[in-house]
Amino acid sequence: MSVGDSAPSGPESGPRGRACGNRKCGKPLVYSGFGRPKEFCSPDDTRWQPGNRTCKELAAEQRAAELATGLDAPLTAWRAVAGDLVPAMTALSALLEPVLPAVRDVETGALARIAEAETAMADAVQRAQGAEAERDQALNTAHTAERDRAQAHTERRAAEQATQVARADAIRHESTAAAATDRAQAAEARAEHLQTQLDQARTDRTGGKR
Repeated sequence: MSVGDSAPSGPESGPRGRACGNRKCGKPLVYSGFGRPKEFCSPDDTRWQPGNRTCKELAAEQRAAELATGLDAPLTAWRAVAGDLVPAMTALSALLEPVLPAVRDVETGALARIAEAETAMADAVQRAQGAEAERDQALNTAHTAERDRAQAHTERRAAEQATQVARADAIRHESTAAAATDRAQAAEARAEHLQTQLDQARTDRTGGKR
């Protein structure tokens, strides 16, 4: 069979088999149980174009390219690690396959509960902010009422003081008026007395002339 340089489908596990050493091939090589296991596909089975190359020839070119670029050691180490991990990861993937839907369901449910919790928290924060705003408004109202009460008290004290001053002025004015009345009455009494004396003097002078 002749194929291009694009890699065929991934390796498949087989009974007592190994994958072709050509990384672009990876076909399973079934071991019959006799002799040395094959490392590459048979030249009659697979050919790579261009060049009608076998898997062994293409693997040699890959190896030469790795040596030329100095990547042979790290790639060899990586392949060794990958060779140990791939079967384990494949087995783990098979074990996880039935579990993943349940995990996704749990994740979906958890995300939904988180969204509900966030919504509830946002509502609680909004209610707390509303309560705080109402408290601030109440405090402002109380402060305004206290200020008005203090202002009213000050005005009442000022009115009381003004009333006391007015009363004192009224009392003083009444005293002054009473004193003036007394003086007027005394002056009037003196005037009447003088008038009486004057009339008496006139009477006496008139009687003496007779």
